[in-house]
Amino acid sequence: MIENSKDKINFWEEFAKENNGVFKVGYSWISDSAEIEYRKWKITFDNFTLWLEFCLR
Repeated sequence: MIENSKDKINFWEEFAKENNGVFKVGYSWISDSAEIEYRKWKITFDNFTLWLEFCLR
C-alpha cells in the first residue's frame, strides 16, 4: 500500500508548531527545517545541522 504524503507527519512542522516557530519547506522532505527564537537567538533545526544566529533586537 502506498502512503499518501498528506497522511505523513513532518517532524519539523510539528516541532515548529509546538514551539511557536516557523516551518520552512525545503526542496524535498529531507531538507525541511524549523526555526525558533529563544532568548534573542534564532535557532534553525534541520536534518543535517543546527544553526544559531544571535538576533539583535
